[in-house]
Amino acid sequence: MITVVLVDHDSLVREGIRSVLNKTPDIQIIEEAENEIDIERIVDQFRPQILLVDIAILNSRLAKLVTHLSCNFPKTALVVLSAFDHDAYLSQAMDAGAVGFIIKSISSERLIKNVRRVANGDAIFTKEQYARTYLWHNLVGKKWESLSKREMEILQFIVQGAEINMIAGTMGLSFKTINYHLSNIYKKLNVKSRHEAMVWVQNNMPHEIV
Repeated sequence: MITVVLVDHDSLVREGIRSVLNKTPDIQIIEEAENEIDIERIVDQFRPQILLVDIAILNSRLAKLVTHLSCNFPKTALVVLSAFDHDAYLSQAMDAGAVGFIIKSISSERLIKNVRRVANGDAIFTKEQYARTYLWHNLVGKKWESLSKREMEILQFIVQGAEINMIAGTMGLSFKTINYHLSNIYKKLNVKSRHEAMVWVQNNMPHEIV
């Protein structure tokens, strides 16, 4: 029997996945959770072969969870779920060390097939997903990672539509300093204005990652 732990904040999503997998004679969801708080405890208690987790729950903790699993529960494979087929999410999952990235709209047949492949020790990333991740890193990821922590903070304000004087006041920096950081942001992202920077983020970086 292939054992699965499912972690997703949406009860309807959990119900749908449970309905599909538990009707399959060789697959069983043995535990569920709606947040990340109890993931490590649940894995320790139930020792599933597969941990299905919504990426929106983990975000920056994804890599830490994979490391925890590989060190303490090497027989548990992590598969990332996502409502959105976004290259940033896909790259995050792949970089963290997950063995697969599944969109929630996947067909029942493909979901079952992928679960069985993971249980057999396979990674389920496709050639197309590897290619997308490579392109995302080169076209987007490198630019994003080139930003300093302060530049990222300022960019978050820009995405929220904040004016420079408000950003300066909130961060305790001078107007001149904010403009200096904005100039660096524009160069790194290859844009020419606050509007273009905002559009770049909206097109390339999901809000959960920014």
